[in-house]
Amino acid sequence: MKPFWVYMLRCADSSYYIGHTDDLELRVAQHTSGIVPGYTSGRRPVVLVYATDFTSRDEARERELQLKGWSRRKKEALVREDWSGIQRFARGPDRVRPSTPARPSERTEQGGPTLRTNGEENQEFSRTSRRENTESVRAERSANRIHRVP
Repeated sequence: MKPFWVYMLRCADSSYYIGHTDDLELRVAQHTSGIVPGYTSGRRPVVLVYATDFTSRDEARERELQLKGWSRRKKEALVREDWSGIQRFARGPDRVRPSTPARPSERTEQGGPTLRTNGEENQEFSRTSRRENTESVRAERSANRIHRVP
């Protein structure tokens, strides 16, 4: 079965373009030559800086959308394979900043800080949940073959 690819290009203006395809070499050649109208056509030359393969188009599309939501710093950490940097640059409503004390209204009955997730029920924050999240990221990373492009 032919793999589906998620790829990241660095454009001449130092911006990043993320896409997915079932033929990585052809798609990169199309971007490089300017055949593909759109974002990259006016930002050539482009350089492939990251690519990873998936077994289904749905998985590739899901990863593409995830990467498009990442900050520039987080994308650059991915290109460098800086896994601690990826965690450091994470953002979102469930991200607790250690330097920000929890307000009394955001404490659990036990007195610990809580997380709010899009108005859903509060979840107690603990080192265990952070560790479990780190382990799930490692498992996902090992499940998907990541290809570093020089």
